[in-house]
Parts: sequence; structure tokens; C-alpha cells
Amino acid sequence: MNFNIEFLNFWHFVIIAIVALLPVLFTFIFKNKSEKTKKLFLLIVAIADVVIFVWRIIRISKEAWFNIWDELPLHLCSIGIIINLIATVFNSRLMYSFSYCYSSIGALLAVLIPTVHFIGSPIYDIDNITFYLQHAMIFAFGISARSLGFVKLPLKDVFKSTALLFGFAFLAHGANLAIKALELGNPNYMFTVDASVNPILQMFYNICPVPFVYLFLLIPIIAIIAFVMYLPTLIGNAKKRKKTI
Repeated sequence: MNFNIEFLNFWHFVIIAIVALLPVLFTFIFKNKSEKTKKLFLLIVAIADVVIFVWRIIRISKEAWFNIWDELPLHLCSIGIIINLIATVFNSRLMYSFSYCYSSIGALLAVLIPTVHFIGSPIYDIDNITFYLQHAMIFAFGISARSLGFVKLPLKDVFKSTALLFGFAFLAHGANLAIKALELGNPNYMFTVDASVNPILQMFYNICPVPFVYLFLLIPIIAIIAFVMYLPTLIGNAKKRKKTI
């Protein structure tokens, strides 16, 4: 039997289904628990994701091609791992909001449209296991944080989270340029330099073949994501107004 993951083949669909069901399962298990228990659970998820990230770095550090400057936590999803930990440790409303709005969706997109490195290899490959597990946990954390009541998401938090997203993009691109200029490595954090590893990003790059600038074509998509994530708050506010009439 072929266990290789190909785009939208059986094993890819299995992974997508598991990832999508995780926050549903977590919400079902913890929805009636105390806030302390819910927060402890989210903290465990956040810490576990950090452990997986660090373990991966330690594991690949033995490879001849390894360069720490290419493996800093400056991709959106690895930033999300740090954000999740900060959110739970400091009970940060903004960090929870960012995790829900963008970290979770970024992780889901990484699962739906994985880079070329995670296509064509067996589902049991250790790189695939760590990649999909890590992104599944980032997604589950953000969505569960919302369903378990840690994300209220007023409109101002949507704008703040979006500003933070753009800030991280500028930081990632600055790091890419600085590390390359100093000849320390050849990173591509947040794919600001090279879009070829992702077919969707490559499509936008073909329209505007300028590193980093091409990402601004994603602004309409980011706006749609922000609106969709804000929609539950919008509906909830509308229901509250109806009750007061």
C-alpha cells in the first residue's frame, strides 16, 4: 500500500480531517470544565508545541546542511508557537486574538497546501509527523481558545492582530535580507523572498515577481480572513442587541 502524501490524495484528506476535528474534540471535552482547567489544557498544548519545535531543531542539527540562521522561529507558524505560549502564560488578550485570527488559519493553510518538502513522502516519515502534528496543534489552540472563551475579539483586536501580522512580515523580510547580506545563511522566512515552494504563493508571485512586495497582493485575502474570524463576534453582538430591544 502506498503511504505517500500527495496533494489531496487519501492520506492528505485523512490528515486534513484529523486537524479539522481536533478543536471540535477539545471543545467537547473541555467546554464544561473550569476556566483554570481550560487554561491549563491550552498551556500544555502550547508547551508541547514548543517542545516539538526545539526537538526538531536538535534532531536536524546533526545534518550536514543544517544552519541555525535558516531555522529561526520567524515563519508565521513558528511565530504562532511563541504567541500561543505568551497568550497562556500572560493571559494576553491580543496574543489570544492573533492566535485565533492568523496563527490558526496560517497553520490550517499549511496543512491544506503544504510546501513541496512535505509532498511525495510517506505519512510515517518523521518530518511529516512533526510538521503536521505541530501545525495541527497551532490550529487547534487558536480555534479552541475561541470556543473555550479566551478570545472575545472586539473589532479593535482584529485591527491590532492584523497590524501585528504585517509587523511580523516586515521583521521576517528584514531578517532574510540581513542574514543573507552577512552571508550567514539563506533563509526564506514567511516566504518573503522565494514563493516557489508554495503553489498558491507562486501564483501571486507570477503576477508581481518582486520579493516581499508580491505579498501585498494577499491583502484582500487577509481582509476576508479577518472578516470571517470576526463574524461570530458580529453575530453575537447582533443577538445581544435584539435581546435588549
